[in-house]
Amino acid sequence: MKPARTPADPDVERTLRLRLGLVSSLLTGIGMTGLHAAQTPPLTLSPRPTWTVEGDPELPGFAAIVAPAGDVNRDGCADVLVGHLGQGGRSGRVLAYYGSTNGLPSAPSWIGRAPDDRRDHYFGAFAAGVGDVNGDGFDDILAKSDASRDLPAPRVDELYLYPGSATGLVSGVTWRFRAPHFAPGGIHTAGRAGDVNRDGYGDFFVVASPETGGTTLLLFHGSTNGPASEPAAQWHFAESHPNARVRAAAAGDINQDGFDDLIVGDLFWSDGRGWPGRVLVFAGSTNGLRSEPLWTASLPLDASHFAREVHEQSLGHSVTAGDFNNDGFLDVVAGAPHGEHHDYYEGLVFAWRGSLAGPATHPCWRKEGNSMKAVFGWEVSTGDLNGDGFADLAVGAPGFSANAAYSSAVFVFHGSVEGLASRPAWSFGGGLGRQTIGSNLAFAGDVNGDGFADLLVGDHDFQRNQKVVGRALVFYGDPAGLANSAGLSLTKPLLTTLQQIHDRTPFGWKLGGAGGLLAGTVGFFVAWRRALGRLRASERAAARAAERERLARDIHDHLGANLGEIALWTELTANAPLLPDSLKAPLARVSQSARSALESISRLVWTLDPAHDSLEEFAAHLTATAGRLLEAAGTAFTADIPDPLPTLALPAETREHLDMMTKEVLRNVVQHAQARTVTLQLRIEARQLHLTIADDGRGFAADSPPRKQHGATKGHGLRNLKTRAEALAGRLEIVSSPGRGTAVRIVVPLPKT
Repeated sequence: MKPARTPADPDVERTLRLRLGLVSSLLTGIGMTGLHAAQTPPLTLSPRPTWTVEGDPELPGFAAIVAPAGDVNRDGCADVLVGHLGQGGRSGRVLAYYGSTNGLPSAPSWIGRAPDDRRDHYFGAFAAGVGDVNGDGFDDILAKSDASRDLPAPRVDELYLYPGSATGLVSGVTWRFRAPHFAPGGIHTAGRAGDVNRDGYGDFFVVASPETGGTTLLLFHGSTNGPASEPAAQWHFAESHPNARVRAAAAGDINQDGFDDLIVGDLFWSDGRGWPGRVLVFAGSTNGLRSEPLWTASLPLDASHFAREVHEQSLGHSVTAGDFNNDGFLDVVAGAPHGEHHDYYEGLVFAWRGSLAGPATHPCWRKEGNSMKAVFGWEVSTGDLNGDGFADLAVGAPGFSANAAYSSAVFVFHGSVEGLASRPAWSFGGGLGRQTIGSNLAFAGDVNGDGFADLLVGDHDFQRNQKVVGRALVFYGDPAGLANSAGLSLTKPLLTTLQQIHDRTPFGWKLGGAGGLLAGTVGFFVAWRRALGRLRASERAAARAAERERLARDIHDHLGANLGEIALWTELTANAPLLPDSLKAPLARVSQSARSALESISRLVWTLDPAHDSLEEFAAHLTATAGRLLEAAGTAFTADIPDPLPTLALPAETREHLDMMTKEVLRNVVQHAQARTVTLQLRIEARQLHLTIADDGRGFAADSPPRKQHGATKGHGLRNLKTRAEALAGRLEIVSSPGRGTAVRIVVPLPKT
């Protein structure tokens, strides 16, 4: 087990890193160059990797590719590969670093060269671990010679298989694949496919472009003698795009049938409008991969209006699978580095949740680069960095920029019961002006045998002393995940959003937007003025209500009390035994006048008090008034009032007029109608109040003289009713006939709320 690391003091660590950087620069300056490793990289703004190896400034092309090798010597620790592409007439190499409980070594454990060591083969353009293809218990690797550059005819790419052994990779090639029918440079990539036919031997894929166009995916099965000379199966993707490419990655057993499956990214698949790309999963079987895909998904989002007319979003440029929620089913991840939602070529990454039936139809997780040309999702890889049982996801964004400090980045998202986190738990950034961090990364496996996956990152454009040397980095996992995150965020600053909208918007749109903004400003000002007017009107209404409440209280407490006292004392005096009879009658009239004035005061107080403004309070008052007047006359009374009533406030003037009109009608009923029953009905219809008082009395003819209508003496009562109704902008309706009673309807508009 690797000993636990103790966090260093930040100031001490910064000083040590600066001194180590100066020492390294000094050694380089006096000629001590060449392939070397350091446990601490030069001073950067990003987290410090646990292991770093750099190339030779005199031999460019170092870290052209970095890849996991598997466990080539079966010691329980994963190994890594670093490609050193030959340039300038120099032969390329593939370097292997064997893991151990002490981590990775500073010097390469194995150096592989092309079989005939021809310098013009550009060996090292590609290398990858492919698992145990011959069943001997040791993982094997593939390496490629790229014959597309500066070679005399015939220019043919070649793949070579180097087997593992107890001492590591052997120097001799046990299998080679030449592509005579493929265009020069036509072998693009190769990699581990797992055991797709469950025969105990590792299988691998090769992606190449034939001379006839399109892209072909070749599948080779392993056996005791290694892979066959010809592929076991192949799929041709014949899209017309000139740069047609296919990416693939081992998926594990996605559908839980016991056979490993393969994820394929068809990144230039066309939907008829452009090349958004798609992702496919081919399921394994006894005979190998099935010819038809188990599952297919295309880009879930449409191109934004910032997209080019013919848009390439490249879904499937990177593919991987991992169980991010630890439910026992592998989830599929695919990157679309040229995808965009609001930013040109920002890059999108999607995850589809796995199940017994295969991946879901719609993605369960999506993340955007949120930066112009970030190409987020150029590479993706999965592994369990913190050993919690949930797979984690690493995403490369070689075009990412933030605060002018970085120009490329790698982000790590942790898995959990809910799936992938929405925010990165860790990030690493490249230096300003370099766009290689994130273009080449992979989970290397467990290189130090501590039970935690480690992250491998290539930086082939890394410079020291203004010379490109390239470097490979490994960040060791531990229970807390990767340490010392750079803290890069994928959240777009508001000012950046506004600037991008400004830069991409045509002038005509801007002009229209300015006009719309001006119109909106004017509209807002008008609306604000109206709202202010309503607020002031509300304040004035509140002030009036407060003043009405004060007046009602003062009248009740002072004038009402004085009148009540006058009525009481005059009644007591009038009943005094020694009072002369000549004074009793005047005192009785005084008492009656005081009582009458007190009743008027009570009505006035009721009218003034805003507590009685509600429609419900007014209906209760009318019911009580009618019941009191009719009960004294021995007339039955029925109130027909809905429950509940609308929440409305009636102005004092409206309440006063309606109250007086109701009393006038009821007095006429008591005095002249000879009715047995009276019904008071209240309705609210079309913003109008309908008050109807109906009796079953003697009624009258419609053409009777006014002074006889409904017993109104000399017609004054009827004129008063009409006058009050007109004062409220309402109307008065009277329906009557002899022997059938009378109905008086008062209709008045309600105030606007």
